[in-house]
This record gives sequence, C-alpha cells and structure tokens, in this order.
Amino acid sequence: IKYYGSKNTLGLFYYKSDYKLLSLYGLILSSGDVMAALGPNNGTASNENYTKGDKDLSKIAKSKSFDAAILEFDFMSLTDSISFVFQFASEEYPNYVKKGVSDVFGFFVKDYTTNTIANIGTISESGTPITIDLIKTKQNSDLYITNNQCP
Repeated sequence: IKYYGSKNTLGLFYYKSDYKLLSLYGLILSSGDVMAALGPNNGTASNENYTKGDKDLSKIAKSKSFDAAILEFDFMSLTDSISFVFQFASEEYPNYVKKGVSDVFGFFVKDYTTNTIANIGTISESGTPITIDLIKTKQNSDLYITNNQCP
C-alpha cells in the first residue's frame, strides 16, 4: 500500500448519526486537512496543502489539479467483478460550482493483463465522472445531499 499526499490528508473516521445513508466508519482522503471534515463548514475558504496534483484527476476536472490525495494498492479478484463503497464530499459546495475549480474523485483500476486503466469511480453505469460541477442540486440531484440535512 502506498500513499501520496500531505500527511494531514489521510485519516480514519467514525461517524455517529441518525442519517443512515452515510457510512459509519472508514478511510478518509482529502485535498485539505482531514480534521476540517469535522466542521462546521460555515465559511467560504478552502483548505490547501500546496502539494502537487495528479494527471488522471486533471483529465477528469478538465483543468490542472492540486493537493491530490492518492492511495494505491494491489489486489487480485478471485471472481470476475469487484465492488467498493465510497462517498464523495466537498467543502466547495455550492460556492465554487462552475467557477473553474472543482473537487474531483477518481477510483482507477489497472488490468495488468491488458495494461488498461479504467476509472470505476463514476456515476453508476453512465461513466460520468464525480466532480462538484457534475453532482449538484440541478444535475444528478438524486446523488446530492446538502450539508444541512446531516445532524
């Protein structure tokens, strides 16, 4: 297992809430300080680490990326399919939507047999990438959860 990014952008979380759609615990990767995920997020400032981005994330965002948090690991599936549960959240909602910057998420899988790489971190089967510009109140709204719904 390899991690690339600032030390403060990787952590574990335990989430206790009555809002049952969210995972109760897991791994958190952030472009900012993971401790800022505790909130409250009542300002418009973003958290920066001034670290490099990632070329694959830049392709998704259609602009240069910064502050990438990258976790790499190898595994072998014993079946013809795999699945992972993930959640995407951003402090950039709604302040930076369509402003030329966009938090972005990718989950890249490399097939060593064919040497191809695929982003499986997309909106269902459509292949739509996950960014704040593509999941919001009017676009893919079924996937959008506003922060004030969470206790």
